[in-house]
Amino acid sequence: MVLRLQPLPDELDRSYLGALMRVNALATEEEVRTHLATLDDSAALPWRRNPTLKLLSTAAGMDLAGFVMNHTTLPLRRSITSYMPDLAHGCDSNLVLIHVSGKRSCREGAYLCPDCVWEDVDFHGRSYWRRAHQLPGVYWCGKHRAPLAVVKDERAFLQPPSQALGQSARIDGAWVDTLQQHPTVRRFLDLCDTLMDRTHAFPVIAARDALRAAARTHGFRTYATKAATACADPLLSDALVDGFPSSWLAQLVPGLPAKARGRIWHQVDGVLWTATSASAATIYILAMAVLFDSADAAIQAIEGAVIAPRQPLRVRSPNITDDAAREAYVQTLASHARLQRSHPAGWYPLVQAQLKLGLPGLPHAQSGGLWTAVKAFFLEGRSLADALALAAPHQAAFEKVLLGAGSPLAMALREIVSTPQEATRGKPRIRARLSALDATGLIDKPVQNARGGAEDSRVGRRPLRAQAH
Repeated sequence: MVLRLQPLPDELDRSYLGALMRVNALATEEEVRTHLATLDDSAALPWRRNPTLKLLSTAAGMDLAGFVMNHTTLPLRRSITSYMPDLAHGCDSNLVLIHVSGKRSCREGAYLCPDCVWEDVDFHGRSYWRRAHQLPGVYWCGKHRAPLAVVKDERAFLQPPSQALGQSARIDGAWVDTLQQHPTVRRFLDLCDTLMDRTHAFPVIAARDALRAAARTHGFRTYATKAATACADPLLSDALVDGFPSSWLAQLVPGLPAKARGRIWHQVDGVLWTATSASAATIYILAMAVLFDSADAAIQAIEGAVIAPRQPLRVRSPNITDDAAREAYVQTLASHARLQRSHPAGWYPLVQAQLKLGLPGLPHAQSGGLWTAVKAFFLEGRSLADALALAAPHQAAFEKVLLGAGSPLAMALREIVSTPQEATRGKPRIRARLSALDATGLIDKPVQNARGGAEDSRVGRRPLRAQAH
């Protein structure tokens, strides 16, 4: 028999899992899964087809989409994506996605508000971990306006916050007061709240188009290039450094405030030119907070980009056969300029096909020295020295003809001498490190249990994960 609980408002999925473990006297998540699977006879299904979130939603008496929208951070983490953006958050048609990323956290550590803890004990009879306190960039309670406390060990989510108070440390109050007054930080948090309420993700290409249009109005660079002339264009990454408090920004994008000004930070600047999900949703939200005056304006711009018809960035070249390219070469007497006049619409693909076959362009006049040298070398079997003498004063042009004629050989040689390069995997997305907060002195006051001494259930257990960094 499984004892079931109703999840509390905005309760984090891991908090609800821990509550089920305690009320059913279970010690591990695997035991909880085994017991919950009896509710819908799904014990025989593998984890990937029967994720923990699905079992939790069954225990809560909710559909999976409703549980994901109200008790996980997935709507924010998946708010901008290139992977099936039309799929609603929590849709059970892709349970593998729920299994892989449904329970992931937005940042390291477990955050709580001591005032909320005791209010929850008095009102609900138990304390719980609130989802709103776990969002990136949130360091104070929206209800009490007080600094949050943090527990470095994320295993604390499976215990009630009242028991974790003795292990927690309070965020520096003066720093929090500064953040609360910062308009760009507030705009970032407003965007997070708005995206958390959306049932579907935005396609990353629509977010890219909206951000790029806004970036152009600010004069930021919207293209990737190594050209020296582009270095004078302002970068979005520099605008983020200027627009947010450096100590706060360092928690969301470690290392960004310390980067050299004018140097591209691809994780950030790339949101203006990449059409794939190369960056975490948090980066896109930071960019929105800088480029738009309000959360509503940013959301409306992206919604407009989703609706607007997109023009193809490039037209697919026609499939030109070798015979067609060679026939056009003969008809135009080897002149690429004559080919452009006779085929004004499709001359460029023809030229590329001819060059690939080793058919370089030759001048119009077939009586000139270059033509004489080409015929002597290729048709009459004359030596290279004789051909160069006939080509004078067009020896440089004759050398280009030889290079063009040898392009198939050059392509083959290039493949032979090239060294295979190992594929490099993309950089993993980095969550904010609590050690950075410690280093800046923003976690400095331990939180005492004002309601009496709760036993420290962590004594004797393995070292905290955050301490290993």
